[in-house]
Parts: sequence; C-alpha cells; structure tokens
Amino acid sequence: MRTSATGSAWTAGRPALPQLLDSMVRLTSAVPGPSGVAVGVCGPPGLVEEVRKTARGVDWELRSACGGVEVHEE
Repeated sequence: MRTSATGSAWTAGRPALPQLLDSMVRLTSAVPGPSGVAVGVCGPPGLVEEVRKTARGVDWELRSACGGVEVHEE
C-alpha cells in the first residue's frame, strides 16, 4: 500500500467489489429523498463482467431501498 502526501491510500489489485457496493447501497438507502447508486466501470472485459455480476447480486430489498443500482460501462 502506498500513501500520498494528501493521505490517500493506494493498493494494487482489484477492489473488493461486493463489499464496496454493499456499503454504498446501505449508505444510500439511509439518505432521505430520491437517490440511487450508479456504478461506472472502464477496464478489461473481466472487470466489467465482475462489476455487472456484483450489481446484479445486490439484494432486491436493498436495491429498492436505495433507489436502484445502475451500471454504466465503457
């Protein structure tokens, strides 16, 4: 892990997508009013498919509570 002068931490490798998305969905579902989660992905086909698969796996009740989960890929 590398830490920048601003305190940002960088780690090589792919992120823990299920944990990150679950955390974002739960945080967003706690926000009052209209909301939703948008996930943008740009990278190799394997990463794009992993993101799509992770987004499809979000629990239906959580998906509804947060206002939906959408994936945009490039």
